[in-house]
This record gives sequence, structure tokens and C-alpha cells, in this order.
Amino acid sequence: DIVSQKLKDNFIEHEKNAVHIMGELVFVFHLVNKLKNAGITCVASTSKRLVEERDEKKIVQFEFVKFRKY
Repeated sequence: DIVSQKLKDNFIEHEKNAVHIMGELVFVFHLVNKLKNAGITCVASTSKRLVEERDEKKIVQFEFVKFRKY
């Protein structure tokens, strides 16, 4: 369709280029399908959850691990 073609025309095709997309499940599903149909790589970030308890408080940190292709 026209939107997919415009996305593809405006996206420089190179292995280092990708769209990082995360969020509301239904929206992400449809957008990822549209982008992939246009030949555009889509990725999500993954992280490690680190929890520490100090003085009766939980301290939560997220550490980036890698990007994962859809």
C-alpha cells in the first residue's frame, strides 16, 4: 500500500538501521507488521531486572541486555 511504500522509500536500507518499537500490544502488532512488510527491521529492547532491598525499601534497576528482532 501507499504508506508501506512511503516508509520504505524514506528508510535508508542498511543493516544498522532499524525502528525500536515497544508499547501498547495491539498498536505495536499492527505497526510492526506494516513496517516489516515495507522491508524495515523492527526491534525491541530487552533488559535484566535487578532488585535490591535496603532499609526496608526495594530498589529496582533495569539493565539493558540487547535488541531483539520482531
